[in-house]
Amino acid sequence: MAQNEIDVVDVAPLVLLPIAAGMVLGVWSFGISLFGTYDFAAPLFSIGNTGISAAFLMTIGSVGAIVATNELDGSSYENYEYGAIVFALAAVPLYVFVPAVATLIDGSDILAFVVWLAIAAVATALAYLE
Repeated sequence: MAQNEIDVVDVAPLVLLPIAAGMVLGVWSFGISLFGTYDFAAPLFSIGNTGISAAFLMTIGSVGAIVATNELDGSSYENYEYGAIVFALAAVPLYVFVPAVATLIDGSDILAFVVWLAIAAVATALAYLE
């Protein structure tokens, strides 16, 4: 794909990722009150003691789409850029599956917002640069 511009195929995942990641991290919530009430952060099913929500699945799908459409081969990344990409891609799954990470992020609203902002920034940079 083109470098130094956001491709059309990346627009939908780039819009969906910050919205869904924000719901998972508790930065905001979104629900539908038509024919009952549904919260996108509410678990659809559980794996062990971990609830898997629609927002988590949307986050994973968006990350996968961004990586798949931008040929993440690592050839043009510096070490710090690669580390930022790994952090952004792993932050939400770590939050969901590792209770210590969830406790750390839930301990401060500012920290949850900073993690969300980092996820959105790295995803946008990845889509723009590659």
